[in-house]
Amino acid sequence: ARVPYIFTDSELVQLWRRRLDDVEGFRVEIAWQGNPNHRGDWKRSILLQQFEILSRIPGVTLISLQKGFGEEQLAALNGRFPVRSLAGLGDDEEGFLRTAAILKNMDLVVCADTSIAHLAGAMGVPAWVLLPVAPDWRWLLGREDSPWYPSLRLFRQKRIKDWAPVFEEIVEALQQLVAIGSTRAVDDTRRREAGELHRQAMSRLAGKDAAGSQQLLEQAVALDPGCTAAHHDLGVIRAQEGRLAEAIAHLRRAIELDPDSATAHANIAMALQRNRQLDEAVAHFNNAIRLGGGSANV
Repeated sequence: ARVPYIFTDSELVQLWRRRLDDVEGFRVEIAWQGNPNHRGDWKRSILLQQFEILSRIPGVTLISLQKGFGEEQLAALNGRFPVRSLAGLGDDEEGFLRTAAILKNMDLVVCADTSIAHLAGAMGVPAWVLLPVAPDWRWLLGREDSPWYPSLRLFRQKRIKDWAPVFEEIVEALQQLVAIGSTRAVDDTRRREAGELHRQAMSRLAGKDAAGSQQLLEQAVALDPGCTAAHHDLGVIRAQEGRLAEAIAHLRRAIELDPDSATAHANIAMALQRNRQLDEAVAHFNNAIRLGGGSANV
């Protein structure tokens, strides 16, 4: 199916935008606990306290979307680290409609393998899913993407019950994403200005002025972190310079913003290949082919 294929009520999204107006920083929605009666819950659910490492990243605000099971862990924190709770706010609204409206007001979702991951994926919302060594079959094996949910990125355990290395990977990736910036609250004027900066950057690049082009693209991304084209082209330039980690971060953001871009999948695949991240490179090459990349190189 073409993603997104699940949509929520626009008025409810606006209502939650107003309710969350006081939440500053890069908004990361977290969910850690599934139904403990599920036979595989012992391996998929995560203790809330393990998310503390994410709260230490400057500019990040953690927001809990946990309902029912696991919600008691919020009270048990005793202020150990800040997590914004939405308990009691909008509880009269229908469950998944409420959840979907909240997701649309987040910068990122970081969650265990629960319904939140599937809802975010079907809505095309950027989400990072933490998976155990032996996950549910839907997540497959040996890849960081999902063929069904292009906006999801998968982080996998290497050892049973050992989540620490997984969170270390997430911290590194989240630091890069926060540096790129939030895509929320960018008005039409700033989008147009960013688009014009991108046009000028491409003109500079055609004139062999790579440094000038790069500077304009950086300005475009700062002005509008949701400018897909600027992220993509800045990622390509970074890759050409050999700055592969930065290139991959920008190209990954371009794919989160436009999961159906065959060109972006092909370019990040080549950057990942050069960076010896071969499994993920193959997955993105396959995506490029599936989306009609049509290049002999792909």
